[in-house]
Amino acid sequence: KELGIANQVKNKTERYPSAAALMERVGAGQGNEIGFGQIPAIRRFSGHGVVVVDPLPHELSNTTTYAPAITNLQASDDVKGFLEFLEMPTARRILNAAGTV
Repeated sequence: KELGIANQVKNKTERYPSAAALMERVGAGQGNEIGFGQIPAIRRFSGHGVVVVDPLPHELSNTTTYAPAITNLQASDDVKGFLEFLEMPTARRILNAAGTV
């Protein structure tokens, strides 16, 4: 709808129950299929006829925010250490390469 093409593509679109089902369909297609999903989900099917083209423009994307949850307050120092690690350049490079940041 935001792109103004909803009516043109309405009869050409399908929804799938999972990212895996969608990527399997795209990978098994005739080469004119397009699927939208989270970059890590698409990358799992790399080499099976599916390629990440590029991220959607920011205004068309959704952002998922993750937060840690613990069941044992004694582990809080470990959690803090892990969160500090996630902010380090090495972790950022790993997360960026995976398409999660």
